[in-house]
Amino acid sequence: MNKAGSKLSKLDRFLISEGVMEDILDIKVTAIERLWSDHSPILLHSKKADFGPSPFKLYNSWLSKDGFDDIVKSTWDSIETSNGSNKINSHVKLRNLKNAIKKWQVDIRKIDRYQKSANLSKIHDIEKKIDDGSASIPDREKRIKLLQNINKIENLEALDL
Repeated sequence: MNKAGSKLSKLDRFLISEGVMEDILDIKVTAIERLWSDHSPILLHSKKADFGPSPFKLYNSWLSKDGFDDIVKSTWDSIETSNGSNKINSHVKLRNLKNAIKKWQVDIRKIDRYQKSANLSKIHDIEKKIDDGSASIPDREKRIKLLQNINKIENLEALDL
């Protein structure tokens, strides 16, 4: 119906070829809620295919960490593949790369936790000096750098969530 209420029309039809109907068996139609139009939009879609789990997750924060590029390149180049199909070779390489990245990530997290803990301990010592009034200007500058390092580690951790 138009805004004036004087015309009625049906626009809930699709024009598709027979080939589409043969190739895609699970076609569905969904009416979407109308917001600005006087028509309800309709969506023609099919069920999403599930290709299983992704080969591996990749977080943007990993790209900014030292050693990530090296671990990917060295792992990819070191993997020997048989003379089978390229799909199988790629699958084997991705699986091995996934395991190498997991191991690298565990090691990096341990290092980050240790650095964060060590920095917090140093900050605590410097803050004791500040409270006693015995802290020097280099101590205060060191405290700022330690806080920046902790902030950097926490920001990278937040990107992985």
